[in-house]
Amino acid sequence: MENESKPPDGEVPARFHFHLALVSVFLPVMWPMAAALAFFFKDPGPPTALKRKWKRNLLALLAADLVVFVCYGWMIAHPEQLERPPKDSERPRIGVVWDADPANVEARVKSVLPGSPADKAGFRAGDLFEKIDGETVSNRTEVGDAIQAGAAGAERTVTVRRDGAPLDLRVTPQPAARLVERKLFEAQKTEASSDWAATALAFLPSLILVGIAAAVSRRKHRVPVVTWRGFLVAAFGSFAVALGTAVLVRALQGGSSRGGMLIMLFAQMAALVGLTRLATFWCGREVPPPADPPEPLPPLRATFLGIYYLLTGVARISIVLWTLDQILLQGSTAAKTQGLEVLATSGLGVWGTVFFLFVVAVLGPFAEESLFRGFLVPRLAAMWSSRASMVVSSILFALFHPHYGLFMPIVFLYGFVFAWARLRTGSILVPFILHFAVNGLVSAVTLLR
Repeated sequence: MENESKPPDGEVPARFHFHLALVSVFLPVMWPMAAALAFFFKDPGPPTALKRKWKRNLLALLAADLVVFVCYGWMIAHPEQLERPPKDSERPRIGVVWDADPANVEARVKSVLPGSPADKAGFRAGDLFEKIDGETVSNRTEVGDAIQAGAAGAERTVTVRRDGAPLDLRVTPQPAARLVERKLFEAQKTEASSDWAATALAFLPSLILVGIAAAVSRRKHRVPVVTWRGFLVAAFGSFAVALGTAVLVRALQGGSSRGGMLIMLFAQMAALVGLTRLATFWCGREVPPPADPPEPLPPLRATFLGIYYLLTGVARISIVLWTLDQILLQGSTAAKTQGLEVLATSGLGVWGTVFFLFVVAVLGPFAEESLFRGFLVPRLAAMWSSRASMVVSSILFALFHPHYGLFMPIVFLYGFVFAWARLRTGSILVPFILHFAVNGLVSAVTLLR
């Protein structure tokens, strides 16, 4: 992605990186200035192959940013689309249960969820809602709308009729995910999920890509390197461990729990680390260097450049994908709630939060970097080329995160930058730091929300 060791060619990379920063500040008026700067700035010295390469990169960036510029225009023309509707897990609730008969619209409480805000506020079965913050409500729909119109965590005054007399109760609604406070390992007796077939189907594209890549590797390679059998053992073996752990924990607890889900994630990531080591010994630790090794970079510089590429790239891709999601899918992809997000926003407690951060922000990045950038990238680079290893490993990395849906190109960008850092520094230390920063930031924002 970069080669700045030759001073005569330094002007074009400087302009390229300057343009990368423009869209990140969310000022679309800067784009024409950047385009003019790209075309009218004179390069010192004679033209070289490296200059031509960077000019091609700059032209590609300008073309991509023209698309971003158009998406900016659409966002400005449709400001109402910028208001993100709350997800079901974020909507405030108080924890009362109505009569199950849909024909009965009376706002009379049938029961109260134990441990819910309504239970703590003193609501009882038989209470009839009359007012919320002084505004009259006449049916359960109006009660739900009035509660959800306020913010979670803001105290509300509810007037109910009990034993023929009005009674004011103060209640603090909570998000649906935290409606009833449960202990970390408190099991819920819910029906076991039977959607394992759909989950397996979501990973079918990655398995197909592995099969295609393995066939290509047998027919076309610079040097033969044993790769795919080890990758399959590590990747899909860890999924099998996760499934087995989930079944075992559920059987021991008599139901599902947030702690059980954390244990399942821990088992999967720990198994991925162990199986990757096993795959490395099985397939051979010695890997020939690539035929086109990129110029080495100091780890510190690679870290800062990687962060820069991630910030500027995610800003562009997110704008384009968000706009496509709104136009083509009416925001359905962005509205989906991931399992980790539900887990993080359900109230884990102190130790549960610490365990969550360790698994998601530390162990997870280390496990995935060990497999994708530690095991896979060097082998693909030896068989094909550095660029091919970056592209193929990043596609696989994105396909192994199918829950991102339309936003999987962002995961591809993560994988590409991580692979770039692996090849430029020769170790997985910088990719791990970058991966840790991404997961840690996302986890912290989710937990705080």
